[in-house]
Order: sequence, then structure tokens, then C-alpha cells
Amino acid sequence: MKRLIIPAVMAVLAFLSACATDRGAVNDFTSPEEPEETSAGRPGNSGTSSVLILESLPPQASKRRRRTYPWPESYEAAYAYRNDKADIQVARLPQYVSSLRINDPPAYVRQAAAYITRNAKNSFDKVKKIHDFVTLTIRYDADAFLADRKTPQDYASVLKSGLALGDGYANVLKRFCDVLGIECEVIYGYGRGAGFSPFANERPGNTNHAWNIVFIDDAGYLIDCTWDAGNLRDGSFHQGYTTDYLFLRPEYFIYSHFPENPRQQLLEKPLSRADFSRLPLFRPKYFETFSAKDGSLAKILRAAGKTELDFSAKAGFTPNVEVYDETGNNKLEHLAFVQKNRDLYRVLLTFPTPKNYVVKFFIHEQTTRSSEPCAEFGVISTGG
Repeated sequence: MKRLIIPAVMAVLAFLSACATDRGAVNDFTSPEEPEETSAGRPGNSGTSSVLILESLPPQASKRRRRTYPWPESYEAAYAYRNDKADIQVARLPQYVSSLRINDPPAYVRQAAAYITRNAKNSFDKVKKIHDFVTLTIRYDADAFLADRKTPQDYASVLKSGLALGDGYANVLKRFCDVLGIECEVIYGYGRGAGFSPFANERPGNTNHAWNIVFIDDAGYLIDCTWDAGNLRDGSFHQGYTTDYLFLRPEYFIYSHFPENPRQQLLEKPLSRADFSRLPLFRPKYFETFSAKDGSLAKILRAAGKTELDFSAKAGFTPNVEVYDETGNNKLEHLAFVQKNRDLYRVLLTFPTPKNYVVKFFIHEQTTRSSEPCAEFGVISTGG
């Protein structure tokens, strides 16, 4: 039986030397020059021997230097605002402000930005309030996305319609930041959103999404308002506020977002396309819930019929692991079993037939009985 360990979940992640020389969300970039990639196929050999774990050297352990995209000394101040608690007051603007949204978007942004951030404690708080305003008051344009219909995504058009794709969300956030004097850029790149499959012929060089980087105290922080607004499910947008992609550390952000500009990864050693394509899909709550373990996990693993995964979970949470067919849509019963031994969880996975499988991790919160996906990878089984 082959035994695997869940990868280290820690502030410092490391590249494996073998890869050092290579490189419920939505994907929605609307540029006609960069159409969304929809092709699918079988990847090459991506077994555990080519797995990649990231490294971001602690700033205090490396010489800081002036960079176009500097990183912060600490994420403590930013992470205080990653609490999944929406400031609903930001969506309740006075009538004299709301009346400007359709007829005078520039004036609307100026008035709304001033009102929303009037009691903000610092720049992080200002950006958090703007993030909440954008995610709570704009809906994802599922109809345009599903019909592959190009719609105006400039900030004014989005404010007038109340609907946006990824670049629309990013443009609105940038406009508010510009008015507040907070440096902000729109990042274009590839996102592992709706339709992601470990067995798809992934092409991170094909731009399909947009997000933001803001600069606070001369350090860059990544934000994706689109994915924090909700998710696309069963052909409809389901609003569901979160702060998963607000100020998320770049060594975690990279598991789902690959920017066109490597420097916008905010990593000491930027990943190549090949590096990124080997990574499993980890969502932010995976890193917040599972403790560090030495080991490796790739987007595609090979197993001779059975595999074991060991990890520990944050108090109050339990893991739920499910096995699906290659499409990731059809659940296969009785192939995943979870055992607990003190603080350690062991997942026993069985793959009885030689074919491809998709394994999905869900975080189950014991108090609320809620469950949400946090990780996904593929397994090529050679049979029992």
C-alpha cells in the first residue's frame, strides 16, 4: 500500500529541487484577444516524483531590496481582517449617494468611498470595507459567462448594471482604491475556477480571469473580489460572502491563480507554467484548517489500488473525503474511509478499477454542520 502525507501547511513553503528549473469560483476574462480556454484532455506523467512545494523565504531571513512588487514583513495586520464577517453597513448608502450610481458614476464612487470609509481605522480597514461593498452590491453575470457574451466591464458600466465578470469586479475595486489614494492594480491571468478538473489539459498561459493587488505601507497584497462574492453552481450565481481571497498570502494564492506577470505572484521564486500545472487545487481554508505535515501531493498521483493520506485538523473541524469519477461530477460510494487516532486523521482511499479518479477534500465544521470543498486532485489507479 502506498502512503502519502498531506503537504506542509505553513507560512514558509519549499520548492522541491526536482522542479526548480521548470515552471467553486469562476473563470471569466472578457478580452476578445484572450478567449477562455475550454479544451480538455489527458495530461502527461505528473506522478509524485514531480510534485512541487513552494518556498517563500521569511523576509527577516533574506535581504530586503527595492522591488516593483515588494512583500510585507508580516501578514499579521492584514490577516486581522480575514474574518469572514461582512460589514453590511457599507451596502446601506444614503439616498443622496445612491442616486448618483446610474447618472454619475464618478461622483458616486467619490461619495460612496468617503461614506463607506469614514470610520476606517487604517488602510487595511479601508480596503476591507471597499472589498465588502464590491462583493455585497455586485452580482456575478452568470448569463453572460455561460453564453460567452462579451459585456462592458469598465467600472462605470458595472456600477450601472450591478453585474460583472472577473475584470468588472477588479475594475470597480481599483476605481475605489484610486479615489482613496491607495495604489491598486488589476492583475490578468489564469484562475482555476468553475469547470476545473485535475485531468483537464490545463493551460495557465491562457488568460481567463482578473483580480487585484493593493499596496499598503509599500507592500503588495492580493485580492479576488469575484471569488469572495459567491460561486457559480448549476448554471446560476449563488451569492456567498467570504474573505478567503482578501489579503491571502501569495504562497497560498498561487495554488489557484497564475498571473501573466510572474512578479505579480509576489513570490521570491516565481513559478513557471509547468510548476503551476503540477500543483493540486488547494483553496484558502485548506491552509487555515489543516496542520503542517511533511510530504507531498501533486495534481495527479499514481496508486496501485490503494492510498493512505495522513494529516491533522484544526479543533472544531473534521475532514470529509469523497471519491469521484474522472469528470469529478459522479460520486463513487464506499471508496474513502476516515480514521482518527488522537490528533491524527488517516484517510484510506480504495481504487478498485484501473482508471482515473478525482479525490475531493471537504472541511466539516462541527458547530454549524456546514461543509465546503477545500482541495482536489486526481489519481491514476493501476488497480488493486
